Amino acid sequence: MNTAEDAVGSRRQSVLGWIAVTMSAMMGSFFGMFAGGEGVYDGWGAFLAHLAQMLALVLLALAGVRWPRAGGSSLVVAGLGLGLAFGFNPSEAFLFAPLVLMGLFFVFGRVSPRKAAYSIIAGAPAVVTVLTAIMGILLGPGA
Repeated sequence: MNTAEDAVGSRRQSVLGWIAVTMSAMMGSFFGMFAGGEGVYDGWGAFLAHLAQMLALVLLALAGVRWPRAGGSSLVVAGLGLGLAFGFNPSEAFLFAPLVLMGLFFVFGRVSPRKAAYSIIAGAPAVVTVLTAIMGILLGPGA
């Protein structure tokens, strides 16, 4: 390979890695939004259930940044496990397909700088969870 091909391959890996980071932050924030809202309106049980989903996703995504093959493979296995649990029903694909895609992007991509990726993956869902809970408390039920 020459230098130009190396640069293209490196850029492709970087793009795939950052797509995976963005998807992880978005899905984590989505789960965090439910955790914050359910915690205010439905109590601790619902809050902890949604928080556990968010934390599982965030931890697997952080593993994908640190150990791309192992963490990405874990996301693929988790996505396929969810797909198997739902019988690979196309109407449920929004639950498992993003996990499989994220995992593949982590496996074939690389993220640099890692500290920024860690901050985005862990920080975005945390901020969304807290802000959603605060809004729910301030606005009250029925808002």
